[in-house]
Amino acid sequence: MRIALLAMSAAMTGCITTRGFDCPTPGNRPPSVESSPTGPTPLNEVIQFDSSATASPDGGGAPELMFEAIIRDPDLMDELNCHVWVDYRNEGPTVVRVDQAAHRDAQNPSQALFRFGLSNAFFPNGSCHRVELRVSRAFARAPLEREPAVAGDVGSATWWVAAAGDGQFVDMGTCPP
Repeated sequence: MRIALLAMSAAMTGCITTRGFDCPTPGNRPPSVESSPTGPTPLNEVIQFDSSATASPDGGGAPELMFEAIIRDPDLMDELNCHVWVDYRNEGPTVVRVDQAAHRDAQNPSQALFRFGLSNAFFPNGSCHRVELRVSRAFARAPLEREPAVAGDVGSATWWVAAAGDGQFVDMGTCPP
């Protein structure tokens, strides 16, 4: 009986193989972009900005509007390329495009804190503006440079800026589509 139990327990423990396993490689997952909880420009509200000011609060040059976002990407080997667009329109010229890489956090490499500033020159008073952040491991070449090189591999965030001086009103119905 002992021999039968021993044989049965040896048979139920599994087996050892010397051949490799074919594990499917997970596909690339797109990055996501979130509002930074401590950032100066949250994504869930319209940003009020007085672009008529002539100096920044610290007494330096022209004021800049600072943006901050958290980018999450579980594919740790992917480079995080960021494009910033202001008032992008398919049919006309874009006011500005900024290309910059985001650097992953050393403590949590699946995320990056991305900061950028835009001069008040991009936000004339009395108008509404759209600021877009698009993140991908690679973008297509012109004329499709807004699109990722691999379809679906893009994360994005949009901020709305109402640029108005003292006593000015911005009609949010005039915002770019």
